[in-house]
Amino acid sequence: MGTTTRKRDAPDGSFDLRSLNLDNGSAASRTPEVSLDEMTFGGERYVVAIADGTVRLEVSRSASGWFLQLRTAAHIEGPCWRCLGPAVLDSSANVNEFQAHGRAGAEFDEDLDSPYVDGERLDLVTWTIDAVADQLPPSILCQPNCQGLCTGCGANLNAGPCDCAASRPPPQGLSGIARLLAESGEAP
Repeated sequence: MGTTTRKRDAPDGSFDLRSLNLDNGSAASRTPEVSLDEMTFGGERYVVAIADGTVRLEVSRSASGWFLQLRTAAHIEGPCWRCLGPAVLDSSANVNEFQAHGRAGAEFDEDLDSPYVDGERLDLVTWTIDAVADQLPPSILCQPNCQGLCTGCGANLNAGPCDCAASRPPPQGLSGIARLLAESGEAP
């Protein structure tokens, strides 16, 4: 996951599940405000805006625990991983968590415990961050067929071939690097 700076409505970014006043067998829906400033992935900063500034939170309570569902959409802007130009993408998430009652002090069990629930407090900001981050594509690109930067001169290949590519074929893997070093006289 990336690191994030965030604005919070609650001082600790949490949502009090007790505020729903749910009895066993009952449920409630809320749209609490959640806003994030930015997320950092691969050392690059991305501006993140949660759609309408809210998430859709559905909570039901049973004798066994809390059943939680979070739905949100986000707009993300930052550098392309290949050419460093501006990349923009929209992402949505629909995730569920369960937290069993009576687990205070017990060893964490991924089937019974949610990493986002501590007692009766739901860390809504962290859950939102993780939900958005989990839906990101493997590479954040400005366009699906981004050509990236020339490894020889650094030109953006989306704008067309560069001068160095016109004079020699681009290096292929480590053999290309070895050839470039040999040509430059810097080979070991």
